[in-house]
Amino acid sequence: MKLEETLQDLIEKMIKKELPLFITEGEVTSVDKGANTCDVNRGELSELKKARLNAILEAGQNVITVYPSVGSKVLCALIENNPTDAFVLSTNNIDEIIINGGNNGGMSIVGKILEKLNNLENAFNAHMHATAAVGPPSIPTPIPDVIPLTSTVLEEIENTKIKH
Repeated sequence: MKLEETLQDLIEKMIKKELPLFITEGEVTSVDKGANTCDVNRGELSELKKARLNAILEAGQNVITVYPSVGSKVLCALIENNPTDAFVLSTNNIDEIIINGGNNGGMSIVGKILEKLNNLENAFNAHMHATAAVGPPSIPTPIPDVIPLTSTVLEEIENTKIKH
């Protein structure tokens, strides 16, 4: 090997050590929902312990927290290039998503709600009471109780900006 090639090799190795590693990929080995963190195995690189699931650990209730599944692939950003402080940017498998603390329960499945509403509206509209007000007393004539309901349509109850 020529001196030039040796020097170039050494310089490249030195530069690689000095280049900051901002984004890294790995596999989730555990998730701590109480602390909003996960551990990430990066193969030959050191394991990321307690990688943040929110950019700020004390972010409060007005955040979206994505909990990756154990075994899922994640991309992590190293905070201020500190290899012991990372934030999960993205995951390929999601176990759970909590929006604003999750105090309102689970997200509705709009298609099922629409079907149940329409069934209820149809049953309400079909409900008739017999009355003796019209016709001979032995043959009561059914009349609707109240003004019929119109069927609910998807656009009335769906927020298309949030999908699952």
